[in-house]
Amino acid sequence: MTATRGLRNDQMHKRSSLIGLALSRGPLIIPTVTTLRTLAEVRELVEKHLPAHCRDKVTWRHVSENLTAAAKGGDLLDVSIALRMAFAMQGVECRPK
Repeated sequence: MTATRGLRNDQMHKRSSLIGLALSRGPLIIPTVTTLRTLAEVRELVEKHLPAHCRDKVTWRHVSENLTAAAKGGDLLDVSIALRMAFAMQGVECRPK
């Protein structure tokens, strides 16, 4: 079970709209794949779209931990940094909109 599954949807959505501020003052674009605007979208990417062998890596577990913390009132910038580092380490291009 990932760290974010224990959160109620209302907890995640309460802070979801703020992720854009943490993601370089706007959405994070992964060209030809998606645009991440909210915590819920980041959670969906990690839990539903990443293969298990990727989710099990320390970097993606760190993203999940920061995502859970942010949904509970933690620092949104921590999610942004962890997410961008995880993408960089996987060789995935991402950029702020």
